[in-house]
Amino acid sequence: MKKLLTSLAAGVLTLAASTIAWAAPSFYLNPTYSMNALQAVKVIAIDNNSVAKNDDYQVCTHAEDLVMGGLYEAGGKAKLVIADGRTGNENTPSNHSAKMPSTLELKVTVEQMGSYQDLVPGYWTERTKEEEVEIWDKSKHKWVKTKIQRKVKEWVPERWRDNCEINLTYSVVDPIDGTVIAKSNDNRHRSEENDVHGMVKRSTRDFLKNLTKKK
Repeated sequence: MKKLLTSLAAGVLTLAASTIAWAAPSFYLNPTYSMNALQAVKVIAIDNNSVAKNDDYQVCTHAEDLVMGGLYEAGGKAKLVIADGRTGNENTPSNHSAKMPSTLELKVTVEQMGSYQDLVPGYWTERTKEEEVEIWDKSKHKWVKTKIQRKVKEWVPERWRDNCEINLTYSVVDPIDGTVIAKSNDNRHRSEENDVHGMVKRSTRDFLKNLTKKK
């Protein structure tokens, strides 16, 4: 019985741990550059390379808008001007000193963005149940009501679980000569959700935070 309960507990912990899968984004910054003068980031491309992994996979069809929206919001918090260079109507600072740019160009590749469902198998779990019972009170010589707690096993049936994921690659280049200044890959997965919006906002925020971090 002890081994059974141990196995059940391990199964529950495994399911709980699968709710969020995320590691800190990889981030490279060219050590010969300084971000101390950075004022603006011009987005020159957002490419969506997402593919449906199976018939039930829902590719995010508005990934470009989500990424651009996330960058606008994150840029405000980072005190950066975010310009959409894809339109040709951007207005960004033009002063540029060697290795200390005021404006950088950004390309974002959406490697994957979408949602899907997976089947969570049924499993036994144990919980504490409170019950009201009557016991004989010897001191009062009568039956009295009291509450007791006991452990009960319950079967949790199988169910379909929502999942969503994003995989974004950020490439920052010097607009003068095209030198790669920074590169980052951010891969996130979240269970019990089917909306990637929150993950995109956190990803763009973390990217700009890393880009502007004081060394």
